[in-house]
Amino acid sequence: MGIIQPTEMDESEADTVTGSGPGHAKNGLLDLPPELLCSIADQTGSERTINCLCRVSRYLYEVLNPYLYLHNARCRGRARCAIEWAAEHGAEETARKALAPRTFLGSPKPLHIAATKGYVRIVDMLLDMDGLQLEWRDNAKNTPLASAAVNGHAAMVKLLMDKGANPNPKYPLPTSSPLGAEDLAPSLILLTVAKGHTKVVKLLLDEGNADVNVRGSRNETPLTIAMKNGNADLVKFLIEAGANPNARTWTGEVPLLSPAREGRIDLVKILLAAPGIDPNLSDFRGNTPFILAAKWGNKSIIKLLMTTLGVDINKINADNRTALSHAVENGDVDMVRQLLSAEGPEVNASIPPLCEAAEHDCEKIAKPLLRTGRVSKTSIDEALAAAVRRRKNTLIEVLLELGADPCCHTGSNGYTPLMVACFNGNDTAAKLLLDTGKVDLEVSCKAGRSAFCHAAMNGRSTIVQLLLAAKKVDHINHLEEVTLESSLIASDRGNPLLAATMTGRVEVVKLLLEQENINPNVTDSHGKPPLSIAVADSAKVKIARLLLSHKDTDPNLKDNDGRSPLAHAVNFGPVEAVELLISVDGIDVNSKEDGGVPPLELAVLHRSKKKAKLLVAAEGIDIHQKNDDGKSAFDYEIREFAAALGVLKPS
Repeated sequence: MGIIQPTEMDESEADTVTGSGPGHAKNGLLDLPPELLCSIADQTGSERTINCLCRVSRYLYEVLNPYLYLHNARCRGRARCAIEWAAEHGAEETARKALAPRTFLGSPKPLHIAATKGYVRIVDMLLDMDGLQLEWRDNAKNTPLASAAVNGHAAMVKLLMDKGANPNPKYPLPTSSPLGAEDLAPSLILLTVAKGHTKVVKLLLDEGNADVNVRGSRNETPLTIAMKNGNADLVKFLIEAGANPNARTWTGEVPLLSPAREGRIDLVKILLAAPGIDPNLSDFRGNTPFILAAKWGNKSIIKLLMTTLGVDINKINADNRTALSHAVENGDVDMVRQLLSAEGPEVNASIPPLCEAAEHDCEKIAKPLLRTGRVSKTSIDEALAAAVRRRKNTLIEVLLELGADPCCHTGSNGYTPLMVACFNGNDTAAKLLLDTGKVDLEVSCKAGRSAFCHAAMNGRSTIVQLLLAAKKVDHINHLEEVTLESSLIASDRGNPLLAATMTGRVEVVKLLLEQENINPNVTDSHGKPPLSIAVADSAKVKIARLLLSHKDTDPNLKDNDGRSPLAHAVNFGPVEAVELLISVDGIDVNSKEDGGVPPLELAVLHRSKKKAKLLVAAEGIDIHQKNDDGKSAFDYEIREFAAALGVLKPS
């Protein structure tokens, strides 16, 4: 409860209130001596009552007001005392009266309140009292000096330091972040820097012997915090005071990184002028100030760093990127030109900038890179593959004009640009590459597949037509001899016709079968011809029809396991495939596998009633044909599957 100050009243007003005007009998309160009035006030025991009496007249105010403050000081445990109210509101007169009775027992709370608010004169009054606790801490573990410091009251800090207060109070661990400062800060100067109070920081360093390089909970220094907050004046002062410009936090940050990233050239200039600064220090990801400035498009900082002695413009970060690579990735043409104007920028990094330009279809960036004359042949070739992959056809023309090799092998799989075009169906790119007349159609990737094979496998019928028109060669029947050492090798797709059949590319199969020199009986590494592959899959029956329509297709060609196309159809294919095969002239419906099992027995063993019926009705079928164990389909049907099938009748 605050002390209510009585209003000034003139004598006539006071007399009217008390009823003691002229002609009035003086037998009221005003006739009582001061000692008796104080005794009456003491007997009431109520601060409110005494306060009301003080407001009756000037006489009672002059007599009882001092007693009111004395009573308040004696009973301050019941409610907030007058000195606390004065400290909070800066009421100097009230503070003076509250301290006048000399009964103040040195409670630390008023001092803390006044220091926090910055009321210097009230604190000065309190410091004259005996027994004052200068190092008392509030709930946030702050001393009066600390509270004054983080609130920016430089004069208050000076006063308390002159009176002997500790300018470097330590905060116990663990504790919450005092006064909202960033994370836990075990030193007052860190808190003050975080709040940006330059004058207070100067006091703590100049007169408080604070450590300018003290570390916080994240290993941050005052300079690190000032840089993050962008306080140029404070940064300059800390540098002049001896702050370490290369101090690293636990997160890998050094002071120069944040202004380079955020474009604060004023801070960068201050730091670069600091004694001992290392402009190439990086964060844990390997990003230097130069890389970050390029990545975030801060051209003025790049210009400054390019003229700074010792800056490495070709530093590579953890992502294998240089500053130039990041500028290219961002499509920042002006930044790229600025970086290329430096002496010796690396244009052939592990991730070549030219490839980045190709990936992002930035011809305006690619041309300045190429004009340097220092881009390696490998980078140009890789850029060509990237441009094909990204369908950047204009850039493809530019790269081809500059001598890019259309047959170069790129990537871990050894794909050529033409193979890449076959993957993504870039017909225009394929034509551009073929029009150079330099494409070797016999070149294979590491898996042993040519561009022709990749086009067939991916169903790129237009590219297949381009390839067929480019050169009449026997590679349409090519099957690369490969080993099984690599899991990437799929030799059954090494031939275009086999590849198209395996992947169900009907249009491509049709195109290939129209070629005069096509071999429809080419086999994979397991000896399977395209027909055996097609009839074993319900989704490839159309391809089987196309193959059977070719005059040279052998419907009885067996694979390495002795299985004919009919055996594959009975074992794995649809009924439609079986029906298609037995309708072909010259089909051997009694052809046995290596195990000596004929197609009819296979149908019975698989309990396929429809296939069995088709085979029984087929021309030339021998229903009593025996396998190598001397048993026929008739024996199996009678003994095991009669109820299920009922196809064969015992004789």
